[in-house]
Amino acid sequence: MVLEAFGQARARHPRLRLLVVGDPAPNIDVTAFRSEGITFTGYVADEEFASHYAAVDRLVNLRYPTAGETSGTLIRAFEAGKPVAVSDYAQFAEMPNDCVVKIPLGEGEVAALAEFFVRDLPDPSAAQRRWLEENARMELTVKGYIDALSGAQAILPASADKIVYASQSLPLFPRLELLRLTGNTLTIRNDGQSTLHTRVYGFPGYRLIAKIFYNGGEIYDRWLEFPCDLAPGETTTVELPGTLGSGTLALYHAMEGIPMLAPEAWARVAIQ
Repeated sequence: MVLEAFGQARARHPRLRLLVVGDPAPNIDVTAFRSEGITFTGYVADEEFASHYAAVDRLVNLRYPTAGETSGTLIRAFEAGKPVAVSDYAQFAEMPNDCVVKIPLGEGEVAALAEFFVRDLPDPSAAQRRWLEENARMELTVKGYIDALSGAQAILPASADKIVYASQSLPLFPRLELLRLTGNTLTIRNDGQSTLHTRVYGFPGYRLIAKIFYNGGEIYDRWLEFPCDLAPGETTTVELPGTLGSGTLALYHAMEGIPMLAPEAWARVAIQ
C-alpha cells in the first residue's frame, strides 16, 4: 500500500525518493518491490536510526492492526520534529491533529497517503515537543507503573445492571511499622498480609532508605538491606551505620535497580 501510494506520488513529482528502513518480514521478497526511487536499508542498528530520521522530510508510521501498544518509531519521529503519517485508527486516532497526519483505513487510504507525500505540510515540531513533554517523560512512565501497582481502582462487571469498583492492584511496597529506635538500631514489624522477600533471584530486592534532616538540610542518607525475609506480623532489626547526630529520621521504601520519583516517608522519628 505504501509503495502503491509512493508510485502515484512519484508520477506527479519524479524527484521523490522513498527510504525503507529495517529488515522486512521473512516472507517478503524485497527484490519484487525494488523500483526507481526506492531504497531498502536492510537491518539498521538502534544507534543508526537517528541519522535516517534526520535524512528524510517526512515519515510513514501506519499501524493496522494494533494491540494498543506505544509506537517507538512514532516517538522517534516526534523527537525528530518531522511530519508523520499514522493510521486513523485506535490509539493513533487520538493523537492531536497538529502532531500527525491521519490516513483513513480502507477506501481512500492509498490516495490520502499519496497526497501526504506531495503536499506542503505545516511544521509540527512545536506541537510534537509539547506532546512529548506532556505524555512521554520518563517520570510519568514510572509514576504510571507505581499508580497501577499501588492501589488504582479497576471496574469489574458484577452483573448486567451493576458495576463493582474494587482494588485489583498488587502492593508495590510492604506495610511496615517502625516500633522503636534504640541507639542505631531500628525495630520494624511487617504489618502487611504478605511476606517481604529480601533476596529472591531474578527480582529486584527491597531496600530501606534512611535519611536524617537537620535545620532543613539532609545530613544522612543510607540504603539498607533487611537481614532476612519478613513474614506478616514478624519483626526484625536493622542497624543504621555511622553517626546519626540530631534531627529527624525519615524512612522510605525503594526497590533495587528501579528509578523512583521523590518518595514519601512511611515513618519519621525525632532523634536527639
